Amino acid sequence: MMEGVTAMGSAMGLGIIIGAIIGTILGLVLLIGLSFIPSNIAKKKGYGAKLFYWFSFLLGFPPALIVALVLPARKAPENE
Repeated sequence: MMEGVTAMGSAMGLGIIIGAIIGTILGLVLLIGLSFIPSNIAKKKGYGAKLFYWFSFLLGFPPALIVALVLPARKAPENE
């Protein structure tokens, strides 16, 4: 009877690990995608897009978005 309990506990542990890996991958994909939003806003306002991308990626999407929205435009946005 103890062998069955150990096998079930082992399977649950493996499920938790797989869930954590999938959650981490999905979180990174979401973070990478969301980091482009403040980057594009900053680029349209005349600031460095790469700088804001890394700002958003490393320090978080909400602070980077707020800073990008609050900053004044350096130049007029280009018409595309």
